[in-house]
Amino acid sequence: QDEKHIRFNVLDFVVSSNSVSQRGIQSLCKEDAGIVIDGRTGDVWCGNFTVGDLSYGTSSGGTRGKAASSIAEQAGGCFAIKLSDNYCGSVSNPPPANAKIEVYPCSSTCRKESIPINGNNGMLNQEDDELLALRRTLAPLQDTHTIQKAMESFTPNTREWAMSRFDDWTNLENKTKHKVLVLSAVAGLGKTAIASRIIKERSDVVIAYFFCKHDDNLRYDPKRMLSSLAYQMAERLPAYKEALVSSMEMNTLSMKILANSNLISLFNTLLKEPLYSIKQEPGQYVIVIDALDECQHDGRNNILDCIQRHFRDLPTWLRFFITTRPEVPIIGKLKGFNPELIKAESEENLKDLRVFFQNLLAEENIETEINIDKLVEKSEGLFIYASLLADTLRDQNEKITQKMVDELPTGIYAFYEEQFSRIFDTESDERWYESKGWDIVVMIVAAAEPLHLKLLEHFTGLRVEELKKSIQTLSRFFLQDNENRLHTYHKSLADWLTHDDNESDFYVNPKDNETIFAKKSLNILQECNIPDSTAANQIQLNKYDSVVISYILQHGIKHLCSAGMEKEACRLVLDAGWLVSAAGRLENRYNLVMDCERLSENDRIMELMGRAIGLAMNAMKTDYRQLPGQLIGRLGGGGLPKNA
Repeated sequence: QDEKHIRFNVLDFVVSSNSVSQRGIQSLCKEDAGIVIDGRTGDVWCGNFTVGDLSYGTSSGGTRGKAASSIAEQAGGCFAIKLSDNYCGSVSNPPPANAKIEVYPCSSTCRKESIPINGNNGMLNQEDDELLALRRTLAPLQDTHTIQKAMESFTPNTREWAMSRFDDWTNLENKTKHKVLVLSAVAGLGKTAIASRIIKERSDVVIAYFFCKHDDNLRYDPKRMLSSLAYQMAERLPAYKEALVSSMEMNTLSMKILANSNLISLFNTLLKEPLYSIKQEPGQYVIVIDALDECQHDGRNNILDCIQRHFRDLPTWLRFFITTRPEVPIIGKLKGFNPELIKAESEENLKDLRVFFQNLLAEENIETEINIDKLVEKSEGLFIYASLLADTLRDQNEKITQKMVDELPTGIYAFYEEQFSRIFDTESDERWYESKGWDIVVMIVAAAEPLHLKLLEHFTGLRVEELKKSIQTLSRFFLQDNENRLHTYHKSLADWLTHDDNESDFYVNPKDNETIFAKKSLNILQECNIPDSTAANQIQLNKYDSVVISYILQHGIKHLCSAGMEKEACRLVLDAGWLVSAAGRLENRYNLVMDCERLSENDRIMELMGRAIGLAMNAMKTDYRQLPGQLIGRLGGGGLPKNA
């Protein structure tokens, strides 16, 4: 963008956690012409720059490499590099053809690599100014790591049936006959892996994609889906990019306004209007949406509703490949698209599992005769079972024997139960359920989004060292991401733990745990003087980490309602301190409207409150502190529509 900055288009690097000293960062950034690339946005910083919010620690053995890792981790899914010979380069003065960069992949187990920079191989490109502006406004979610991870674990010579069906569908002479292709399969069969392979190997057809996730509120938010799809299409279609920029400028769409726009307006601005303004049809393209069933929350699937109501208005040259579980009534809502259905046929799937287990035995150099059909039978046709079994064997450094195969649990739920029994040592510890590890499991499963370590620290009362020790024990099933948030390994795990028919000792009662979150949230708010703050008793949100406060403001009402504490929830919603705090800190202020909707079923006041907040959205764009005055004016002065 100027004489000090240059941008590289480099993908597919994974981040792991490392700490670093202040000296190491200074060395990387100043003395060695350091460059940090954000894998989510593609932003690159060179030479002298400042990185905030780093958790400094000691460093030994390769200070600059650890500095690179730490900076990369904070940027979220990225990596650090430096040019050889202390050469940074600029837009007007690019590196020579024989220059190299040293890549630190942000993992203590990975070696530094030297990669040539050459203008002809696409490694070095000046960033498109318009794309950069779009990225900053749309804040698209990135799935490079998800796809890479899925492809790394993909077994060769499997899932050919799914690829063939996808190709047959894309090659249909009548492109509009089946606008949607749905892969319907049970949890754990490998739908995300199939979607990832299609995205990777059919990139000439797939123009955009979105991965839904049950435990990440950003990944079941239709607004974030629309923003992410729009940005990806802008990367591929210059005519659409030009029309999108024009549409956003016409509607003065900034990042802040985008978060608080209603869904119809956003759909029209980002997709419908710019797509239809393209004069010449660009070709036939496909959008991939994975795990649509995982967007079901509070009895609603907002992404499915968005697709059902609005995507039929998109051009005929744009079609959709969707993966979902069969038990979720998604096909019925998509009937207006005349969907074609792929069911994971048992024989095709079982054949793939046999190939997986054959490869596993070959990898382990197993010479004895193993009944592969028995392994397939134990898995009940689920790749998640086979993958977890393989990972467990590698971790424990065990060799497969026929006796072991015979003693394996049948089905994924039985497998989870056996592994949890080992983790918590239930045979020798009769009070295992009082352990901090189990408290952490309960909190993660009951949370409304992946739990940040800071939140766990406050809600469990554990010190960071204790938390990390317990989390390490659970790391096979609960994964920590680059932002220090904890995810369940797979939705089937959360399903097992909370299922009404779960007769094992490892049952998490959803309502009981909603109550835990609700009460802890209320306690923290009361310490911050919410509700009932006064001039003498002012709100003090700075008593707690911003991660904790943000979670409570976003999900506190939901937890209170789920716990049957509607009275306390109403008191919060009607409190000026709560309203102003939430309006000032929430990324999406429509959460306030949704909170009122949760309480409005038998409460006319909450229904009117929700409508009034919705009408006050434009005023809050100027100053969110206007909200209480807006509500007084609308609720007390006739500011609602007559039919309210």
